[in-house]
Amino acid sequence: GDIPLMTLDAEIEELVNNAIQHTEHESYLSLEPSLAQKILAQLNKAMGKFTSMNYQPIILCSPGIRPHLKKLTERFIPTLVVLSHNEIDKRAKLKSLGVASLNHAG
Repeated sequence: GDIPLMTLDAEIEELVNNAIQHTEHESYLSLEPSLAQKILAQLNKAMGKFTSMNYQPIILCSPGIRPHLKKLTERFIPTLVVLSHNEIDKRAKLKSLGVASLNHAG
């Protein structure tokens, strides 16, 4: 069947990607708290679309930011599944429920 999911817009992808700090032993996300809250708020809003349709909430992002986005969301939105493009079978039919974007943040 179809995999219902949402994607991140390029702005969020870039903001998260640019906030990844690399040290000798690890990499971690160093987002400004207000920006992290805006992103979480948009993802939370997107969750409503999934729950109203009785779908498992899935967000699709690039492989480079996936572990960091997952870490950011797991505490606040534990039911959100974060997948990267290379984790989805090429034959899978994706059904886009929209794009999470900061442009709509109020």
